[in-house]
Amino acid sequence: MIEPIDLHAFADGELNSVDRTELQAKLDASPDAVRELESIRNLKALLKRQAQEVETRESWKHCVGRLDEIDKARRVESVVGRFAPALCGLFLFTILVGGLVARRHGETSGPKEYVSRLLPFRSSSESKQDKDEAEWLTHLFNQVRQSRIHTFHVLKVNGYIADGIPVTRMSLRDDKGDLLVLLLPKSVDFGELTPMAGHPEYTSGQYGQTNCVARSNGASTTVLLADRPFDELADAMTDIPDSFVTITSHRPVK
Repeated sequence: MIEPIDLHAFADGELNSVDRTELQAKLDASPDAVRELESIRNLKALLKRQAQEVETRESWKHCVGRLDEIDKARRVESVVGRFAPALCGLFLFTILVGGLVARRHGETSGPKEYVSRLLPFRSSSESKQDKDEAEWLTHLFNQVRQSRIHTFHVLKVNGYIADGIPVTRMSLRDDKGDLLVLLLPKSVDFGELTPMAGHPEYTSGQYGQTNCVARSNGASTTVLLADRPFDELADAMTDIPDSFVTITSHRPVK
């Protein structure tokens, strides 16, 4: 018995010379196989006559383009897959370094920026009322100070709003020179200032080239600035009572 697939191969001329000779011998001995072969040939001829030619060049061009894109994508995926662990590690390292830099920048620059927002005021010429108020505050200041180490003289006092915070700004003078005091009726965390050795209740830093010491008790904040060592500022701060913040906060804002 001849297999149908062999008859199709014989009709299409796909057999080599040896197989073709063997199959021809079988056909010569089988009239039924010959009729089957003729049916196959007639069917192929009919299909060839009836089949319509379809234009496939454009479709094939699109297929080739798509295959090229897939090939490129696979090459990229291969490269990415090969270096993915290293790239992820580099990305994580960049995030960590960026976070540390931002944190360090915040620690070093944040407080100075905040202090600068509390010092926008530039005083104008003094009136007699300003002088009288300064003399009154000088007397009051030295009455409520907590020791007799410092005697303060109030040179000028101004009240204003800075960054939404009521601020009383006082220019003082003691036996060591001039000081600037900022009194705030709320607790302010300056962040960049660091605790002082020997004075854990104070924090210190710099505004420009001027040393700065701050104290916050939860309800008010006092900031002292002067061109003198931090320890001397801390000593002066001890003579500025927290109650003075409350007294001066009731002054009218100009």
